[in-house]
Amino acid sequence: SDKWGTEYMHLFTVDGFNGNLIVCDEGDLEWIKIKDMLKLPMWEGDKIFLGLLASDEPFFSLKLEYIGDRLNSAVLNGKTLSRW
Repeated sequence: SDKWGTEYMHLFTVDGFNGNLIVCDEGDLEWIKIKDMLKLPMWEGDKIFLGLLASDEPFFSLKLEYIGDRLNSAVLNGKTLSRW
């Protein structure tokens, strides 16, 4: 982002959960159905990595560059995506 420092995020998938959700300073945590996820407001880059997760991609590296709130570039596994 041209407004904030670099962030590194690591995403993991699971097929089960035991325990309780805890309070988070990034918003209200809740379980939602996968089919409802893309109806939620989200960053353009989120749509890219959610698509990768939905396709059961076993591992990927995704670099997203934003200018303001607009996705400026996306690089997947070292290759620039021409369209997202």
